[in-house]
Amino acid sequence: MDFEKFDGKENFTLWQQRVKNLLVQQRIYKVLTKERPKKISAKDWNELEKIAFSTIWMCLANQILPEVCI
Repeated sequence: MDFEKFDGKENFTLWQQRVKNLLVQQRIYKVLTKERPKKISAKDWNELEKIAFSTIWMCLANQILPEVCI
């Protein structure tokens, strides 16, 4: 990953596209856009979701994290 973390001041659309591309490269973007295929267990799908959300959170600046962390 070689781009700035989103801090609320930069171009969100550009940052969003970069994070999407990162998730595609990691082969986990599908968990954010599709329903769980029946051939994948709920446990495995939940793990993939955790990886995807973790990747997104790691791309956010510290001042933004409290706004999105649950």
